[in-house]
Amino acid sequence: MTKKYKMYGETAQKNERITAYKLSRINARKNGEKITQEQAAENLNVSREWLSKYETGDAPVPDDMVVAMAEYYEMPILLWWHLQHHTVFGKYLPDVPDLKNLKDIIFENVMLLDRHEKMFKKLKEIAEDLSVAPEKADDWKKCIHDMKVMSASFFAMSMCAEQAKTEAG
Repeated sequence: MTKKYKMYGETAQKNERITAYKLSRINARKNGEKITQEQAAENLNVSREWLSKYETGDAPVPDDMVVAMAEYYEMPILLWWHLQHHTVFGKYLPDVPDLKNLKDIIFENVMLLDRHEKMFKKLKEIAEDLSVAPEKADDWKKCIHDMKVMSASFFAMSMCAEQAKTEAG
């Protein structure tokens, strides 16, 4: 059984050696049409062969190429995904959010506001002297977890808003 990968609606079989770079291209549209690998290569100023290597994971994708891809494909989430999975500090970033629609994400953030306010108050209490006492370590870990959840949720809202702006515009 092959595992399916999904990003922005299109799926591909694992045995196709698909990457987020390829998924971004196959889900992107220009004038309502899918972008071919040849069109993408031309617009990204790279050979079709090199783009294929990037899309299959046979060659590392330079950061400036990821920026160009994200802009051309109008997929800003690709930048976050690349940072998270291909940089030394990626393990410190929150997970790439599961993008829903903007309305759902705004609702989710509004519902989390009370939790966020409590977390910030607790964080001030824990670290008011710029240190974490051993007896407050568990509360500190909970605050860190809540901050990661909050960060991912706000990031999802930002990405959805950016995507909506791109689609409208």
